[in-house]
Amino acid sequence: MQAVGCQPCPMQAASVAGGRVHSTPGHLPEWSLNTALKHLCEILTDDPEGGPARIPFETFSYVYRYLAKLDSDMSFSETESYLASLKENM
Repeated sequence: MQAVGCQPCPMQAASVAGGRVHSTPGHLPEWSLNTALKHLCEILTDDPEGGPARIPFETFSYVYRYLAKLDSDMSFSETESYLASLKENM
């Protein structure tokens, strides 16, 4: 079983201006997708606390695709390209 580890999102600090998140309907701020997936990994992992929060790649991909569909700015090809590159680098 391949697993993906979640790391803190470097975009989170850059995407928040003055403590406010600027978002429009149908568009999720990039950090919110990354944050949601980071929390998913931390909740579902069997790894000990303090280390990488790995989950099966299939689980990560399923949730990533679902959340990406909520963002009208993210195309299907962008989503699949990201997941393919992630899988190649595992």
